[in-house]
Amino acid sequence: MDKIPKFRRKPKPPVIETAIDRNAAMASENLSVNDSVQRTHHKMLPFKSLRLRGPSKRARDSPPSDLTPTTPSAVVVAQDGIQSPPRPARPASVNQPPPVLPAFLTLSQQDIDVKYQELTWAERVRVAQGMRDDDMGDARWTIYKHADTHEKMDRYINIKPWAYNRVKLKVPETEFDYVNASAITLTSPTDPNKPPLRYFAMQGPTVSSFDHVWRMIAEQCPSPAVIVQLTNMIELDVVKCDQYFPMGDELPTGGHDTVWGVNDYNLWNDNWRADLTFVSVEELAGGAIEKRKLHLHIQGEKEPRVVWHFLYRRWPDFGVPTSDELDSFLELMKLSREHSAPSTPRIIHCSAGVGRTGTFICLEHLIRELNSGYLARYDLPVERADLVFQAVDVLRQQRRGMVQGEVQYRFIYQVMRKLWQEKYGIVDEEASSREPAAKRLEVASPFAGNFRPSTN
Repeated sequence: MDKIPKFRRKPKPPVIETAIDRNAAMASENLSVNDSVQRTHHKMLPFKSLRLRGPSKRARDSPPSDLTPTTPSAVVVAQDGIQSPPRPARPASVNQPPPVLPAFLTLSQQDIDVKYQELTWAERVRVAQGMRDDDMGDARWTIYKHADTHEKMDRYINIKPWAYNRVKLKVPETEFDYVNASAITLTSPTDPNKPPLRYFAMQGPTVSSFDHVWRMIAEQCPSPAVIVQLTNMIELDVVKCDQYFPMGDELPTGGHDTVWGVNDYNLWNDNWRADLTFVSVEELAGGAIEKRKLHLHIQGEKEPRVVWHFLYRRWPDFGVPTSDELDSFLELMKLSREHSAPSTPRIIHCSAGVGRTGTFICLEHLIRELNSGYLARYDLPVERADLVFQAVDVLRQQRRGMVQGEVQYRFIYQVMRKLWQEKYGIVDEEASSREPAAKRLEVASPFAGNFRPSTN
């Protein structure tokens, strides 16, 4: 039986810089996305023409209230079992006004970038408050710090959880209980009766944290557990995540990489141990997703627990999925929900556990609101809160740096606008008559004859 080798110290990997200059809000846009989109299917994909509307009024950041009741369609995004697909929107009747695009989805790119800067400065204020020890301080925003002897538990020195909601291991009081993960809870802003969505946002494990990660999964996630990995192990020759599970590959010394021992060195002096076994792997969505089945057999338990691991290969660091990958990205969300135990938090991670991780969680939360039907007449009778801004702000209050960078923040608006239009069968004629904004993620219309990616 192959076991995890004894851990050894490695050179520090590069540091992610999360701070953004306040003046960048009005500066020319330098961010770009992968413009080399290669078509891999002959049929046209349904997600095309993702574009932001031109300058328009800006949605207020007031909380939603007194929503006009609607007849919601079946919820797709939920934690309580597999849900059926949403029913098609009913045609408007005499007594039911037609759907109206929410004002926050009509924002210009400039207004979206200004909102992102507001989020950045709000987070800087929190960090400053957490560092103060006077009446102006706020202990809730204290960043967790541990002894330097455990430094390699963190992949990046500036990406650590808030102390108040970090995931603590259930180990003896005198032992090290840390793992770089934050408990995330999102409640519905339109329907308080919906069950909250729950996650653990986690960094890509380091070698030193393997045992800690698997103990967290054993303690926090009943079988079947689900892990969504949004980064490749290596990107641009940089290690983004160490391989923390057996791959089932053939070993140079003979045999296969199928079984790992967890906590063989009794790190917490309580004799907790487990075996992690590779069971199967398959490729889905044209190779965009690796679906892996693992067994986590905890010592003392009769049956092993099932762990589903979904590796998404096509999301670049600091970027967003390309136009041709939107289908596979939404398929990833669906698969992770279907394989998770009811009401069990899913573990979502990329490299730092904030950028791609925050974007995934935010979009899933907002898509649930869309599929509920409440966004058909969201601004009637008055203009209401910007749900994207609101969701990212709530996420950052639970893990610092969630949705990292303007390009990911814009992407959420773009996807939500397109999904809203598809749900209600509305064509954006205004967008088709305009010149595209600079550096915009361009996705061709599914009805166009040829697709050409943006060269900005």
